[in-house]
Amino acid sequence: MIFGYQAPRMIHNTTTVDLDHAKVISEEPTTDYVENVSQIDGQRSFANRGTSWTVKILVYLFKYADPLATYQSIVAYKGLQVTLLPHRDGREFEGTSFILKEVTPFFMATTDYKDGLILEFQSASIPSSVILPGRSMIKLDPSGEIERDPSGEPILVWV
Repeated sequence: MIFGYQAPRMIHNTTTVDLDHAKVISEEPTTDYVENVSQIDGQRSFANRGTSWTVKILVYLFKYADPLATYQSIVAYKGLQVTLLPHRDGREFEGTSFILKEVTPFFMATTDYKDGLILEFQSASIPSSVILPGRSMIKLDPSGEIERDPSGEPILVWV
């Protein structure tokens, strides 16, 4: 960590944006199911389409020399696909890119201007591996489900 933060990084084409004063506040999986309801007897069945990820990052704008310029450089990527590294010297989610879905400014350290940001990233496809704290990865099968050992525990791959 750099100065107690995770220092995430996003890469778009050849441009790298280092978020020096930021930390990941959530990494949440979302499993997408398709529900099928029989019109004859009303019985329901579900098909798993895979698990995507939502990552939220808190950016401390007030810690940057020029908060407005930092905000403008980040918001320029809204709606674009980027490679996301939750920790800049770590690994990215393999097999997927992320879309910067939302950029939400809010009041944090002052009431004069909105000096904090919440960035919400949504995976554009199902990642082939997932990074967990402690520099481990959970192994996923081709459908996006977590692979488990015979005891039911997730299979971890240490990096």
